[in-house]
Amino acid sequence: MVAPPWTRDLARLLRDRTSPARRRARAAVGNSVELAAKVSPDGRVIGGPFEGTRLGIASAWGGLPARLAGTYECEISNVLLELLDRGPTRVLDLGAADGYYAVGIARRYPELEVVAFEIDPNARRLLRSAAERNHVPNLTVKGRVTSSVLRREARAGSLVLCDLEGYEADLLDPILVPDLMRAMMLVELHEFAVPGVGSLITDRFGESHGIRVISARDRTRQDYDHLLGRLSVADAVAAVDEGRPLPRMSWAVLVPTAIVDRPDGGSL
Repeated sequence: MVAPPWTRDLARLLRDRTSPARRRARAAVGNSVELAAKVSPDGRVIGGPFEGTRLGIASAWGGLPARLAGTYECEISNVLLELLDRGPTRVLDLGAADGYYAVGIARRYPELEVVAFEIDPNARRLLRSAAERNHVPNLTVKGRVTSSVLRREARAGSLVLCDLEGYEADLLDPILVPDLMRAMMLVELHEFAVPGVGSLITDRFGESHGIRVISARDRTRQDYDHLLGRLSVADAVAAVDEGRPLPRMSWAVLVPTAIVDRPDGGSL
């Protein structure tokens, strides 16, 4: 399957400050700031894998209350830590937004090199601010990622996190970026933007990687009550709502067979 040509710059189009999609996203961000301050008045993440990370009360995108609660994308929290514990050579965060993963990982794993790519200038500013706030010299922030950039940055044994609004269909191509064949990947699949992108990724990496898909699920009180019990039920439910589009989001977890088959699960 070949991705439609219009997806090549989809990430840039969706993040254009003048586009209707951008205006709607910024409106959602504005509406979440007050709620984010209720979740964590000082802007620290209060739970989840990156508890203690100082994000602040500002965001380029929605979902800030969920990130501060630590419930954000909780479907993949454990698998992400499992991948990190395998000892990647470096982490590449493609579409890092304002730094929940990039800063959180750099803070939790200070010996690990983290490179964050973000095309949006406002998000990049917030990401750099969060990096300074958390004192993570092992994090480097860069702009747009292309296949040529990724070819330079990806290495055997890397861990690639990818959240690019459909651009994963163009970027994650082992022909253009051969070292992806020996990299671990955690890819958010944007089927609403590129129908069939999950099958496309599976077809490309099915022979080189063990692949499993994790689907988004509804939040329950067990997910957040211990963190947000001091809030009203309405506020707690709103805080953990990440505003995901339909159909439900999913993530592909790809581990090279060279790692999967090793008894110790170590790095390449």
